[in-house]
Amino acid sequence: MARRSLASLAVAAVSIDGRPNPPAELTKAQAAAWTQIVLTETAGLFKTEASKELLVQYVRHLDAASLLASSIDSFELDWLTTAEGLERYDRLLKVREREVRASLSVATKLRITPQSRYTAKAAGTAASHVGGANKPWNYVGFGEGEAGA
Repeated sequence: MARRSLASLAVAAVSIDGRPNPPAELTKAQAAAWTQIVLTETAGLFKTEASKELLVQYVRHLDAASLLASSIDSFELDWLTTAEGLERYDRLLKVREREVRASLSVATKLRITPQSRYTAKAAGTAASHVGGANKPWNYVGFGEGEAGA
């Protein structure tokens, strides 16, 4: 990580409501992800330097996973007929999986995943309120015969 000048540390990069602006070292795609995440969370979530640094790492992992996904999506099926092509494809999949796992780990540490926001009791209560009368098999025309049959 590059060292920051004293002047850059003296000026806080925050918006009016206290949400931090993306650091200058991020790419445009990473800065856009930063902004989207910061705007969807509470204003006080990213107050500490540690949480901001975790967010930097998170958006970098997201960006890397996105780039790898693009490479995988553009991979020609004909390339899989050779050992080198298959090996390259396998490496791309493994590296993308590593980036996705890393991003999920950082997201959990930042407490921005749904799982990290609930206690076991609250999750159980929320799960018990899901569902109800509108199950797919209650609709007319589902399967053979009438609804509920």
